[in-house]
Amino acid sequence: MGLADFITVQNITFLAGSIMMIFTVWTKITGPQKKLEISEALQKQKDNIYGEIYEKRFTEIQTQIATLTTMNQNHIHTLETKIDGLTTSQNQTGKEIVKLETTIALLLKLPSNTTNIIQSPAS
Repeated sequence: MGLADFITVQNITFLAGSIMMIFTVWTKITGPQKKLEISEALQKQKDNIYGEIYEKRFTEIQTQIATLTTMNQNHIHTLETKIDGLTTSQNQTGKEIVKLETTIALLLKLPSNTTNIIQSPAS
């Protein structure tokens, strides 16, 4: 019995069928694992992309909030400055009104011949 007797069409067909069956079983066993690995890799990539997008958007919102806070503080400071100016002006006006009231009260109390003395104190 030689090697030529061993290599027959039936043996080659049997060997090819066995190899195909082993390959099919191997594919059925490892196929779901590969699909799972691919799915996990895609999910991880998707999560990274969404994470970057959300982080970028969060940073933009933080910047906008900081800008708005600064603008609000500037507006509040401007209003405080204007209110201080109005308060000072009102105080000065009040003092002038008191002076004028005092002057009017003094003028009303004085006899008519002394009015010239108040108008021109140097004479």
